[in-house]
Amino acid sequence: GGGGGDVTLLAEHLGIKEPELLWVARAALRAPLPAGWTEHQDADRAVFYRNEATGESVWEHPMDAYYLWPVARLRKPVNPSALPPPAAAAAAG
Repeated sequence: GGGGGDVTLLAEHLGIKEPELLWVARAALRAPLPAGWTEHQDADRAVFYRNEATGESVWEHPMDAYYLWPVARLRKPVNPSALPPPAAAAAAG
């Protein structure tokens, strides 16, 4: 079984810094893959996930977004001045 270090790593991956939100990372760590998804490793042993129905492969666990939603809701609103302007963000991507 995974130890506390796994929760910390997943929390970092999900961008959770607040100790009171670590329960979200704990829940995400135990999250099963949705129906139709399978876990694989590439040649470098990096884990990825494949949707057998669509053939889509993704690096992020399919449930990550589901667990990020409550984090966004529980967090204080972000200060808009701390964000880059939309044009800069689009250019960077």
